Amino acid sequence: MMSKSRKLCISLIVSVLITIMLVVSMFGCAGDQLLMSHNNAEPPTEYTPSEPKTIFDLLTPWLVWIGLLASGLIFFWRMEKRRVVETNDS
Repeated sequence: MMSKSRKLCISLIVSVLITIMLVVSMFGCAGDQLLMSHNNAEPPTEYTPSEPKTIFDLLTPWLVWIGLLASGLIFFWRMEKRRVVETNDS
């Protein structure tokens, strides 16, 4: 049997997903409408040398991703640890 908090969490996730779908469908392009911006398919006409990336620039996205993943895992591990374990002892 599902607990009340789990049902609330599932309903929250479903409602957020439905809201995102509605907002995207309201503001998207329909029919012959176009989003006007720079054409990325055309090659650039002038050469602009890129600056060499530092080790910090290369590692930042990975560190952010690992930090988010680790904090999520720690959060869920602590929540599971707090849950009372039910036994069948009489």
